[in-house]
Amino acid sequence: MSISAHIDFEPQIIADSHPDIVGPYALATADIYSDGDKDFIATSTNGDIVWFENLDGQVSFSEPKKQLLFTPMNFPPITIIPDDFNGDGKMDIAVGIYGFNQIIWFENAGSLSIEENSSNL
Repeated sequence: MSISAHIDFEPQIIADSHPDIVGPYALATADIYSDGDKDFIATSTNGDIVWFENLDGQVSFSEPKKQLLFTPMNFPPITIIPDDFNGDGKMDIAVGIYGFNQIIWFENAGSLSIEENSSNL
């Protein structure tokens, strides 16, 4: 007995040719705003971290919110991990920086005010 299924995926563009998104590199989802909706977070090759708020839980996304990440010689963040690292109930963001041997976590201080914390490896 064989079971086969045909699954079709329809692409939904979240951002297209936006100046704050230069070469999206890593992508993750998390409830950044603690509103029960999954938001998108992306890193880009210019060192920026951007996120898109899921406005209605039905995949209608905001314009990108931007966190500037200043890395020496424009080393981009190549990994991104959202989690509540400090246990305060708010989603934080951690990134690994290519070529700079650094992990940086951004604390969600509420109202999505982000504070940078870093660790050299």
